[in-house]
Amino acid sequence: MNVNRIVCVRRRTGALAAVAWVAVCTLATPAAQPQKTRNIVPGSTSRSDWAIVVGIVAGDEKSEHAWRTNDAELVAATLAQSGYRPKHILVMTRRAAEPGLHPLRANLKTQLAGFLRRLGPDDRLLVYWAGPACRDADGAVYLAPADWDAAQMAETGLALTWLRTQLERCAAKWKLLVLDVDSSSEAGAERPAGLGGESVATAFEGVPGLVILASRRAGQESLVWEPAEQSLFGFWFTQALAGHADRNADKRVSVGELYDYLFQKVAKTARDVFGRTQTPVRFPASGLGHTPVSHVQPTTLGEALDQMAEQLTVLSVQNQVRRLGVAEFRLAAASDEAIQLIALKPCIAGRWCAEELQRRMGRHRQLAGAQFELTPHDELHTALTRGRFSPASLRTSAVRGIVAQGKSVETVVLGSFCVRTDRLLTLRAELRDTKARGLLGRVQAVAMLSPLELGMFSINWAVHPDELHTPPAPSPTYPDFSGAKKRMKTPTSTLPPQLDPNFPFRVAIYVDGKPRESIFVGTDEYVPLALGEMFQIKVENHSDERVYLRLLVDGLNTLDEPVPGPPRPDGQPTTVYRPHQRVSLDRARAWRPEPHTSYMFKGFYHRTGETPEGDGEYECDLFKVVETSKSFGYQQGYTEKLGVITAAFCKVPQSPGRPRGIPNQGVGPGGKKRGTLEEYPEGRVGPSIGVVNIYYVAPEEFEALRKQASGVEQQTPAEEPSPHEKQAVP
Repeated sequence: MNVNRIVCVRRRTGALAAVAWVAVCTLATPAAQPQKTRNIVPGSTSRSDWAIVVGIVAGDEKSEHAWRTNDAELVAATLAQSGYRPKHILVMTRRAAEPGLHPLRANLKTQLAGFLRRLGPDDRLLVYWAGPACRDADGAVYLAPADWDAAQMAETGLALTWLRTQLERCAAKWKLLVLDVDSSSEAGAERPAGLGGESVATAFEGVPGLVILASRRAGQESLVWEPAEQSLFGFWFTQALAGHADRNADKRVSVGELYDYLFQKVAKTARDVFGRTQTPVRFPASGLGHTPVSHVQPTTLGEALDQMAEQLTVLSVQNQVRRLGVAEFRLAAASDEAIQLIALKPCIAGRWCAEELQRRMGRHRQLAGAQFELTPHDELHTALTRGRFSPASLRTSAVRGIVAQGKSVETVVLGSFCVRTDRLLTLRAELRDTKARGLLGRVQAVAMLSPLELGMFSINWAVHPDELHTPPAPSPTYPDFSGAKKRMKTPTSTLPPQLDPNFPFRVAIYVDGKPRESIFVGTDEYVPLALGEMFQIKVENHSDERVYLRLLVDGLNTLDEPVPGPPRPDGQPTTVYRPHQRVSLDRARAWRPEPHTSYMFKGFYHRTGETPEGDGEYECDLFKVVETSKSFGYQQGYTEKLGVITAAFCKVPQSPGRPRGIPNQGVGPGGKKRGTLEEYPEGRVGPSIGVVNIYYVAPEEFEALRKQASGVEQQTPAEEPSPHEKQAVP
């Protein structure tokens, strides 16, 4: 195997040279647009969960009552995404494709009776009913179908006693009835004040195994949140089912968690936004609280952050926040209530999640027309670093002193990583008032980490060897993790890539031309490096294919990255490229190693020009272990991944991307080495293959780790060492 300098072929097209290079500029996956309805897709929970969802707009009512249909459709979609099987969900709205599912009186009686007969004694039932109701002169309460006539309530309405009979006959031992009913606006119907949850619940007294959640008390009105095009209760009920009510992060929402969440959110929003009172009620007040209502299904990390951003935007508007900042995510503290701590190593994920959450909050703020100001994340990070604020101090009165851009940061978002099981990660974020030290709200979501996201958390992994040689799809999309997700090795149950003989890539640390010894503690690889030592990173590609390599040291890319430059005279923005920039693995520019070739990386590379022959002229900031305060990462205020070398390998798609050029740039101070590199055309980075993380530690710490690893079965230590406390790469 030849050891080459980092060189690749330059390509030209026609008379004009279109030169790009091995560094690949990848685009972020566009944020998902907000949707009012979602497709019902199969879930994964037990077959014992069944649901009836009804949203009724009576024929005599105006179009503004369409929120009932929106509520019902969103509840049904959320239930499906929370694990309910689609064939176990009966949805009846006026937008139903089948006429037999329109909420007419005859359809309701037929469909509900037939559906309930399918349930057995081990099943659980949820009934969600949003629609008008009324009370006749004799005090009987009727639910109004879409074809009801207030002048003939008994003949055209559905008496609550009928619904009670249906629930009594249902064999399911546990039932939850959720009622968001308001009075019809037609003459002859009782005013809203008379149809509170208490009066409705009395009709169901004595039904065994039944819990009732009603949207309001007597004397209150069921409020409509027009910006959301939902009822206030329906909006928060949907959010609760999606997982935001999962207070103890056990990936399911219980009856108790559901009611506590609704009681807090509905009452507070009604007071702060509407200046009104609306209080959900539960009957009975106790019992069956631990019964699960929904199971929290994971989404992508981006979708999880988007859900949290939407909720935080709502909370910010609700609490009349004027200016807020998003601090980087951290591990959940031992004091956090009912949270299982997880062992995560130093990683760049905390900073990336905070920046991504803030970016998505900015989009939701614009969509909602909100006025609060978002403090730039770098400015907040600088203020926190300058003020020596720790994650713990962000919950105390000490944060009153945070000033960014000359303005006080009155509200902060504190994110945390709570529970991780293989690729499943629970994220939580709190909105806190820095002056009153008060908790304004809490949101959370569960994400299924993609291969590159695992790398951001400093987790080693590799795909199955068969996946390495499968030809790419004719029209691959980026990112495409479908195959990798299925065959990816679980880091906690398989060998790390460096010990796997089937993994075709090798990464090693060299000092003075010799490989440095490494040891494994569990799945983590460590090498000793002393202060002042110069080192190189050797990467070998033993496969038969070209691959893309994203190589980060201390979380900083070894290739220069695009950053905003000074505007042109006409005001148009420009882009410049700067070395040793912090970047996430899914967005980093990449090298392209050839098959059966090895490369020696000596530092952070930065393009300074072009030779007459068309090769790129580069300068290289050589790798040298220095004190933390002198490192590139520390000088930029980024210390979360000091002491970690990360190599992420990705496939090269069949069709290369269009060539792009990188403008010439100046160089920064420090020890340099100059040279030339031939350059590849840029292309899309394909599916991920594997991620290797190597931790460099002081020699004395390395010896302690060696003793820990010898004589015992290798396991991940309960407390990870802190390899970056005393040394780092400049």
